[in-house]
Amino acid sequence: MNLKEYFDWTLVEQLSDRALDIDVSFEVKKFKDAVPTNLLSLEMKDRVKAIASALYLSIDKPYPEALKLILAMLDESEDFKRLTGFPVWVIAYIVELYGLDHPELSLQAIHKITQHFTGEFAIRPYLQHHRQLTLSVLDKWTSDPSADVRRLVSEGNRPRLPWGKKVDWLINDPSDIIRLLDKLYDDESEYVRRSVANNLNDISKDHPDKVILCLKAWQAKQGASDHLDWIIRHSCRSLIKQSHVGALQLQGYSPTPQIKVKQFDIQPNKINLGQKFEVSLIVESHAKSDQALLIDLELLSPGLNGKSRRRVLKWCRREITAGSTLSIAKKWPIKDTTIRKERVGMHYINLIINGQKLGHASFEVV
Repeated sequence: MNLKEYFDWTLVEQLSDRALDIDVSFEVKKFKDAVPTNLLSLEMKDRVKAIASALYLSIDKPYPEALKLILAMLDESEDFKRLTGFPVWVIAYIVELYGLDHPELSLQAIHKITQHFTGEFAIRPYLQHHRQLTLSVLDKWTSDPSADVRRLVSEGNRPRLPWGKKVDWLINDPSDIIRLLDKLYDDESEYVRRSVANNLNDISKDHPDKVILCLKAWQAKQGASDHLDWIIRHSCRSLIKQSHVGALQLQGYSPTPQIKVKQFDIQPNKINLGQKFEVSLIVESHAKSDQALLIDLELLSPGLNGKSRRRVLKWCRREITAGSTLSIAKKWPIKDTTIRKERVGMHYINLIINGQKLGHASFEVV
């Protein structure tokens, strides 16, 4: 199901019924008439905004009074189940769009909303326009009983939140974010910890060294743990693709592995679009102790206007014992996906081990 299909005339009808169930004076016709007749031709976020604006303006009461009604629409009643999932975005958008003059009240509303769907988008304007107040509230929420609320502390603060409004200070200075994440990285909920890792990965795109220092501090404080090891790997995924030395060392990979590549081969050397190519690799250890190896491929493929397009193909992590030989092979498809269209022509492969380019090969897609 395309996500925008959640926001259709059926949802308008459902919201009308919920509002009327709470307030018999709710003007259903006024609400429906305020929704644009071309609703179904709009993209998702425009649909959300259109329905949210129509609902709020049709209530025609001061924001604090209107907020009581729209929040009550989330609750279970005799005739309705608890409202959850994407339809809640309409309620959240009202708080995002109309609540900035009542920040304390709106933040309380977001606390409730995020336990029905998510408040990560609604909270962005409050981080922008009421920074200190919002940070103070988020600090309290780091110990909230609800994992949904604790996750919001991290997810709402992501510098590069997908679909979220840009908040410049989150990108320019992540110090306040890191102080909050410091209280969440060892959270009992994987849902929260995953958000922490995604947040740090966002930060790493502008402040890689700050992320490494943060993770080192957590290591020193806590020592090794499965939770922290996972956060480190997930937080550093963009840095690893860039062969960042600090990120590699943090995960136990030497930037100067003592190895020799005995064979790096691609077969066949010509494939049709949609087929697979196979990479085979033989590596020999020249070290006197075991070594951890992070083995990836850099694929350079034809892009638009004659430019190359780069992507990293994640391969494997291996331990190679002293003086031994490692032999591995893997196949990859070259095919179109929903987010990427492949093109015919020469494709070039670089072998990357612990951030070092140690082999080159090529094949042609026809």
